[in-house]
Amino acid sequence: MTVDELIRLMPYPLGWKLGTLVRDSQRFDDGEPVPQLPFDLFALVSALLRTTTIVLVQQYVSTGGTDAEINRLIVEALGQALVDEKWLQLARSLTARLKTRKLPLVDALDIALKAVALESAPGRSKGGKERRVEAIGGADVERTQKRFVPRLAVKAKNDLDYLIALRNEVIHGERVELAYIRDAVTVATEVVGRFEVFARYRLVVRTVDSGYALEGDLPTPLAAVDTSLPLDEPCLVPRDGAGAWFSLSPLMRFRQGTGAGQLSIDELFFLNAGAIERLSYIAFRLPEHLDAKSLGSYEAFRELMKKIPAPELPTDPRLDFAALVAGSTRFFVGREGVLAAVESAVRERPAPYAVVRALPGMGKTSLLARLHQLHPPARVSDPRHGDRWCFHFCGNTDGRNSPVVMMRSLMAQACDAVDFDVNKRNNYLKSTDLKELRDGIFPGLIAEVAKQLKEGERLVLAVDALDEGFGSEDPIASVLPRVLPDNAIAIVSWRVDESNTNARVEEASRQVEASARHAIDGADPLRGLTRQNVADFIAHVRHARAEAADETPLSEFAPVDVVLDAVWQAAQAQGGADPFYLRFLAQGADTGTIDLERAESIPQSLDDAFEDTWLALPTDHDFALQRLLLYLGILREPGTDPLLSELLTRERPEHPLRPDDIAGLRIAAGKLLAYDGDRYTLFHDRFRRFLVGEQKDPLDVALAAQ
Repeated sequence: MTVDELIRLMPYPLGWKLGTLVRDSQRFDDGEPVPQLPFDLFALVSALLRTTTIVLVQQYVSTGGTDAEINRLIVEALGQALVDEKWLQLARSLTARLKTRKLPLVDALDIALKAVALESAPGRSKGGKERRVEAIGGADVERTQKRFVPRLAVKAKNDLDYLIALRNEVIHGERVELAYIRDAVTVATEVVGRFEVFARYRLVVRTVDSGYALEGDLPTPLAAVDTSLPLDEPCLVPRDGAGAWFSLSPLMRFRQGTGAGQLSIDELFFLNAGAIERLSYIAFRLPEHLDAKSLGSYEAFRELMKKIPAPELPTDPRLDFAALVAGSTRFFVGREGVLAAVESAVRERPAPYAVVRALPGMGKTSLLARLHQLHPPARVSDPRHGDRWCFHFCGNTDGRNSPVVMMRSLMAQACDAVDFDVNKRNNYLKSTDLKELRDGIFPGLIAEVAKQLKEGERLVLAVDALDEGFGSEDPIASVLPRVLPDNAIAIVSWRVDESNTNARVEEASRQVEASARHAIDGADPLRGLTRQNVADFIAHVRHARAEAADETPLSEFAPVDVVLDAVWQAAQAQGGADPFYLRFLAQGADTGTIDLERAESIPQSLDDAFEDTWLALPTDHDFALQRLLLYLGILREPGTDPLLSELLTRERPEHPLRPDDIAGLRIAAGKLLAYDGDRYTLFHDRFRRFLVGEQKDPLDVALAAQ
């Protein structure tokens, strides 16, 4: 089937997105600037994955929905905001389980999903020297070194994995040359061609008036529609008339346009988050998302869930902190005294709890991340002897501020530390009830694991950033056990103010008596770094920069004296140099905005560095990027492109911004954002305070009034 036939016959919005991509890639080949090309590509892939997975789910439900494992996969996947990786994972799981059912459409989709990556896929080989290139995520530069190769994409073993990995690099602000994007267009076009089975069906919806053909560039009104089709439910109908139609509702819903403006558009909506309490849909043309009641699909979704009952099967709850640890320790320097004091507290155990208090940005997370490097948690395949360390880093991504998530993650690590068998491990981890875990299971497991240790060995539970561990449930500090076994110790950290207090954490952890707490020497509170630490830090950064550029420097990496003086002066904080300023300095060196050979390029303070960055942001769409960052400054939960699209469009409805527009905007923010899949937040509370000042939390206000 030709590309033109696919564009014409594929279900909406696949045909529309494929046509847009083909036309824009031709403009690019003709020499026109096409900054939207990457997002055309990724929108096509997203539409393909959503359509494929929805069809597979509906095909599975039509077989009776009796496989408990498949049911669990579907419910878990639909219960969260779905990103492309999740759609693809669910689609592959469904075809693997359905391949014995002899369903022709499923078999065709299984073949399409399994296709392997081309050896000639963009980025598979390194080229020679480069001319000036246009890039996503960075300014044009003259490149005379080896070509930049997308880090994640080139490792993919499948075309779809490749395209998703490439999307993640672009969306998360990595620098990817448009030449690779253009080459990836060819890969994507070939991928869509493998799904030509969709073109053998017509996507149709019957409405009260008549109906629409959902294909091509827009839903097209039909003079007549099969009256056996259910109202407002998009249905796949075989074009050749052989075989029965089947509905894609409630995972896909159609809304007939009414009124003026955006409401005048007839549009198809895809399920975005499928939990009963937050059932929402998004579209590919409109910059908005709708709830299920607006689309009339709430009850239909409830009925669908009844058809796929999913028992609470245990899954491995152990969180992976490898990326956080790597990022937090990249240029770790100093802290020898504090690290030694922690090691001493573990050996001597002066109290059940060893407490690390830190002023804002002074490196409490980096300190515990360094301990994670020194004492990595055991795994069943990599057992430990001696002390057994288990870690949890609180934060507003991955559910890390949930006490249930925290307890289950520590419990999984503790089970692995003493090599509990699968049945015993699962027995401890089967509950997700907060009260059960806090009052019995969690402390009970700690006691059981402690009994497995030999004389002189310790069970160490390290929980970082209790000040961040406040979510929708009880705070993490409130579930810390009041009593720990004699051979167990907890290392906990939290942020304090200049008076070395944090009333919120103290109130939440009141079950742990003062006599059970031991303040770590040098971390009561943790303060800044020494001048020699700063010199070491600059040397590490310069060395990393030289390695990345494949340069052989002619001089030592020790910093130029005037540069060291400038950095030391600018980084001054109470008790030494501000580690957070140094981290920002390293990011500036990475992006080339700061030259560690030239003192005049060194920002004179952290606020100056923030201000320089803020003023350098693009002002497109009436300062939309600045408004996006300000919204993130006041939001208590991570933002998403659909959410920010809705907020910014509601603010200025005459200039709507689609989720793809938001993704394009925030690339320019670069390292100012921290990502968790497709969710993102400001990279640190200190940048939040720079943008919107100190935002008082209602709980803090209530505590202060008591």
